[in-house]
Amino acid sequence: WNRRSLPWDYPSFMGVAHADGEGDVADRKRGAFRAEIRRLLLEVADAGTSLVDAAADQMAAKSFMLDRLPPPLSDEEEAAVHPAAEGRLGLESRLRMVRRGVGRVVVEDGKAVVYHCMDNSRVHHGAQLSPMEFELDDGPALETLLSAHPRGVRVVDLPHPSDDPDDRLAVAEALFREGFLLLDFPDAVL
Repeated sequence: WNRRSLPWDYPSFMGVAHADGEGDVADRKRGAFRAEIRRLLLEVADAGTSLVDAAADQMAAKSFMLDRLPPPLSDEEEAAVHPAAEGRLGLESRLRMVRRGVGRVVVEDGKAVVYHCMDNSRVHHGAQLSPMEFELDDGPALETLLSAHPRGVRVVDLPHPSDDPDDRLAVAEALFREGFLLLDFPDAVL
């Protein structure tokens, strides 16, 4: 950005006194000045709107997740998220969210950070958020798992830049341990 000041003669063509036009030179200067102001305001608006996604992530991840109660789980869902089920996780396992919106991934300080409400207390703000940090390359797998509702996704199908299937499994296991992913059995009624 180049720092510039107002034209030294702007009072001679701007303001209510000059709104009706006083001649060709003043009208041209007024039109050019207004066009430049419009361009600069659009530049500011573009810069501001580029921050909307980051602001929405922060509000949804921190404020909303802190205020939200964990969802009640049915007996079948409890069995599908129970730690005993963790040993059954493999690359062919199909996982889905227990409810839409119980977790959200954001980028903070070069890390993919997952905020969720599953550890929240029934007392308002009774427990602090306990975000989970991942490497940025885990981001696509995290997004896929966090949007897997009502249909599950197989661990082997998670997008990940690494060719190592253990990376996909590690991401899935970490989220599963937090209790907001469950084993999805497509033929079962959950």
